[in-house]
Amino acid sequence: MYRLEDTDTVDHIASVVECSSTSNVPVLYGQWEWRAWKDFLGDRFKKVPAINSYYYFRFESSDPGAV
Repeated sequence: MYRLEDTDTVDHIASVVECSSTSNVPVLYGQWEWRAWKDFLGDRFKKVPAINSYYYFRFESSDPGAV
């Protein structure tokens, strides 16, 4: 269930945990800075089309920036 959810806040994660089973209870510890990782990393990396269909990735120092 967790891997199918796209969560952006601590409260949303707690909601996913709580709804995943009748016996699950989320426990929150303090506050921390939360990032929307898709937005944060989106302008720093190139998109890889159909990334879910790959099992292995190859990186070479002779061709930086290419996967």
